[in-house]
Amino acid sequence: FPSHDMFLKVFAGVGALSLLATSMWWNGILSLGGRHPPTTFEAFDAVAEKEYWNQQMEVHGVANAATTLIEEYVGVEDYRVQHTGLHLLGELLYEHQGLQGISLCDETSNYGCFHGFMGRALVDSGDGRSIFSEIDASCANLETRAMRSSCFHGVGHGVLGDIGYERENLVEALGI
Repeated sequence: FPSHDMFLKVFAGVGALSLLATSMWWNGILSLGGRHPPTTFEAFDAVAEKEYWNQQMEVHGVANAATTLIEEYVGVEDYRVQHTGLHLLGELLYEHQGLQGISLCDETSNYGCFHGFMGRALVDSGDGRSIFSEIDASCANLETRAMRSSCFHGVGHGVLGDIGYERENLVEALGI
């Protein structure tokens, strides 16, 4: 049998490793798997999801976290959760990478990433006219026609996000 001192050293070492692993898991550095996105729209907490995925981007890199977010949300049956999760991804991509982040958006969940991305870009600009030429160039440089179209379609979501989805706001903004 090992000596009492050896037992204490092993016990202390295992305890220290457990504390380290728990701390890494808590801070999002170590993923133990098993985290699932909300399964219903009513359970979707945008603030908590944004905080979680923002942390994942900081720890694991934007592209890795974006891929994981897409994989997790595609598995959710409720389309509203999928699409809203991808809107969130678009917002975070813009916040982390500016207009260059649009290249990480794709067709997943009816192009939700483009919607969220353009919404955040236009709202953050204060007046979409100030960055429209840059947005135009970013959309035009995407790989496929479908992605380019969805990118430009996302601009409309950004405008609506800024002026509001109420018919009166839209009529007033369009001057009709």
